[in-house]
This record gives sequence, structure tokens and C-alpha cells, in this order.
Amino acid sequence: MLSKTFTLLFYLKKRSNYIGGKLPIYLRFTIDGQRIEIATKRECEPDKWNVSAGRKVGQKEDVRALNAFLDSLQTKVYEAQRNLVDNGKPVTAGSIKDILTGVADKPRMIMEIFKEHNDEMLALVGKDFSRGTYNRYEAAMRNVQEFLLYKYKVRTLVWKIRCN
Repeated sequence: MLSKTFTLLFYLKKRSNYIGGKLPIYLRFTIDGQRIEIATKRECEPDKWNVSAGRKVGQKEDVRALNAFLDSLQTKVYEAQRNLVDNGKPVTAGSIKDILTGVADKPRMIMEIFKEHNDEMLALVGKDFSRGTYNRYEAAMRNVQEFLLYKYKVRTLVWKIRCN
């Protein structure tokens, strides 16, 4: 699904108690009126900042490195938008922020991975693996599950004893 509007801007954010010196650089992107700001964790002097270009002015190596970093960040935003469109997911400012900050990556748990592996093994029984091999993987999964449950119960019991 394509969004109606998409804008991206790098800017210096001035605090209310600003006296002088470097200012933090922020990335703001707006999708269909929904705005998100992300700190880039970089700084720049206001007199060396080109507002219309959203980049630092100069030819020194540190200027080139900063501008290259900002270009890379901009590319990541556009790649995140393209990935959402390609996968048929809604393109929102929040979903792009989640991708950029790594929140979108759901951590996989050990038992989930074990179950997925065993399901793949079951599909290969009779082709590449015997039924006995699959049964051993199932037994291993049950043993790991029982061990994790045991450790959880022991830890909970120890916690209750310490709290009383």
C-alpha cells in the first residue's frame, strides 16, 4: 500500500536553554500527517548547517563523514518504506521507526525454534530421515522443555523464599 505523502528532513534541534555550541541533529519523517522524530546521535554547529539541504557545509573529512552518515540513514528510511510496501504491510511513521530502531525484529525463543526445526524434520521423514531420528528430536525437545520448566520453578521458589 502506497502512502499519500512522505517527507524526510534532517534538522538541528535547539533546546530552550541553548546558549551556544553544537546542536543535536534530528531526523523527522512524516507519513500522511503522522510525524516521528529520531535523534541521530550526531551534532553540528548551527553556522555550519545548511537548512535547505539538511546537511553540514564544508569539505573536511569530518564533514564528509557526517554527511555520509546522514545519507546512509536516509537510505535506511527509504529501504524500510520499500520493504513495507513490498511485503504488503501498512506504511506508517511508527512502523518505519520500529524497523529503524530494531523493535520490529521479534526475538525468537528457543522452544519456538526447536518446534520449527522438528516440524521441518517431520516433513522429511521417509525422504531424508527415518522416523526414529524424528522421535529422538521430539524427545530432545521434551527434555529441554522439562528442564526449562524445572529451572523456572526453582528460580520462583528461591525468589519467594528471599522475599519472605
